[in-house]
Amino acid sequence: MNDFALILLHFDYFLLFLQQFEDLQILAATTGKRERRRVFGREKIEIYERRVTSMKKLLAMVLALVMTLSLAVSANAFKDDKSISDDYAESVAVLNGMGVFKGYEDGSFKPEGNITRAEVATIVYRIYTADVAKNDKSGLYATYNKFSDMAGAGWAQGYIGYCANASLVKGYPDGTFKPSGKVTGYEVLAMILRAVGYDKNNEFSGADWALHVAQTAQQLGVLDNVAKTTDLNAPASRELVAELLFQGIQKAQVTYTPAFGYVTDKVIGTKTNSLGEKNFKLASAAAADKWGRPATKWTYTTGDKSTLVVAKADASNTTKVDECDIAKDLGITSSKKIEAAYIDGKSTTVTDPTVTRCYRPQEHHLSGWRSGPSGRGL
Repeated sequence: MNDFALILLHFDYFLLFLQQFEDLQILAATTGKRERRRVFGREKIEIYERRVTSMKKLLAMVLALVMTLSLAVSANAFKDDKSISDDYAESVAVLNGMGVFKGYEDGSFKPEGNITRAEVATIVYRIYTADVAKNDKSGLYATYNKFSDMAGAGWAQGYIGYCANASLVKGYPDGTFKPSGKVTGYEVLAMILRAVGYDKNNEFSGADWALHVAQTAQQLGVLDNVAKTTDLNAPASRELVAELLFQGIQKAQVTYTPAFGYVTDKVIGTKTNSLGEKNFKLASAAAADKWGRPATKWTYTTGDKSTLVVAKADASNTTKVDECDIAKDLGITSSKKIEAAYIDGKSTTVTDPTVTRCYRPQEHHLSGWRSGPSGRGL
């Protein structure tokens, strides 16, 4: 019996459980760092959410029962979705939903597994052409290959052939492509940046090609979620590849001219900026799941049509807490002011705009945190 069955034999029971909280209150407090506080039910289980502009995750505290159900937390449908890095989970989920980058037949994604150059060429083909059909048209390009080792490429010949002729992929000086070779982070970046419109001046060639690739990716923000300690010259994991490709398809496409260099397509008057917009009508909007937890809803024209990515909790409490406990967990050391509050999703008047009334600067070094008022909502 799996974890889901152990906690809840029937989902209907869970709905009945939630119905007992008919006076469910959700209060949101926002500061300069976009912080949010929630209070659930009669027992005043308090939740403090923090949205930051850095790579820290959003606190989305829920009841222990809800937290146990992985389907309520993750947008990924893979059986090994808990192994996917929080920093890359959104990219994996959306690309999978689009039908661009899928998992294995056994239902796994194998996020830490390596991926071949042929497999990435296949994904780049789908991104560049929006051809994600099971019986796609890649076979038409099987004889287009420019490389000497395509006899062993098998199913990937068409994908590699298309990408080679579109100058999205390039081989090695010896004339090979090495389709079964493990792809590196720099190679993935070069492929997706060419799809965006770069390398028209052959800046991704020569001894310093990787440096130029890294500089371009960094300037565009493609590497914002990637740890600086990541070795992009090493074989890339599947989840890292998903991140690089997903960020790449959201960047504005460019056109190169000798006189002006690279100019974004928006400047020259095209209606769509990125590959995601152009080929998939990719768009995102703030949303929430059925329990009111903050989420991002991605919409597109292929595959599942949409993916709801629910924010992952930074911390969780399964017993009654007050705002001081929450502030301590989040490392808040000064009073915060509430910008907006909501009850059951509806805006409400804030009677007490102070979030952390318990903080005492003069006592911080001696006793740490004082216990604040209990039994109150906000």
